[in-house]
Amino acid sequence: MKNYNEKLLIVIPFYNESGRGSKFCEELFREFGNYFSNFKFFLIDDCSSDDTYIELFSFSEKHQNETILVKNNVNLGHGPSIVSGYQYGHNNSYDYVVQIDGDNAAEPGSIASMVKFAIAGNYNLTLGKRVNRPDATIRKIITLILYINLYIRFGVVARDSNVGIRVLSKQYLNLLQFEKIKELKIPNAFITAHSFYFDKSKTAITPVIMRMNIETGREGEQWGNGSDIKSILKLLKGAYYCFLEVNSQFKRIIKN
Repeated sequence: MKNYNEKLLIVIPFYNESGRGSKFCEELFREFGNYFSNFKFFLIDDCSSDDTYIELFSFSEKHQNETILVKNNVNLGHGPSIVSGYQYGHNNSYDYVVQIDGDNAAEPGSIASMVKFAIAGNYNLTLGKRVNRPDATIRKIITLILYINLYIRFGVVARDSNVGIRVLSKQYLNLLQFEKIKELKIPNAFITAHSFYFDKSKTAITPVIMRMNIETGREGEQWGNGSDIKSILKLLKGAYYCFLEVNSQFKRIIKN
């Protein structure tokens, strides 16, 4: 039964998710259709080198009234891609923007429950807490280090601060300086820090069930999946630059 009339924009970035991305969209479309009467998908193909865009285009043709499909001409990365979706939601007066990573890792029913939770609580920002997170240990360790850094700097109590499963309200989108955050490497972590620093009482965390479907050697992981030495080194390099970003740019943007 469709009990929710709020205007929702569902932002999903993709990079080399052929065979997964469009199927995940179909699952999400069916699940959201059970509860929400006014939603639109904002799909971003970040210059994939496989058939991701072709498959997403087929989905968008099937659901033309509910889909906006964007193809980046160059690989911009996860951060700029999702911020473009947030900015579109803000500019077009959506009540809520839902961001979901396009890797088919989260259960659609659990995501829908997160959105209902966010609406019922009237939160600025709602973060998904990944249950059964299907990631390598090294990624979880880096997430923990980021959490400690953000806790000390900005009082963040969300352990999964950069999670790509979240809901942002219209009121909160009005507070964000998109031009300043769109070039950040980890804008989702910045948004988490900003929300806790601004008003932690309006920031919520709720469980989201994950599928145990990690795939070794996935090309869609911007920072590497941590399954081999090369990937681990890539992760550590990315983590170093993110540490610098948190302790310089985050502080400057949030406190000015």
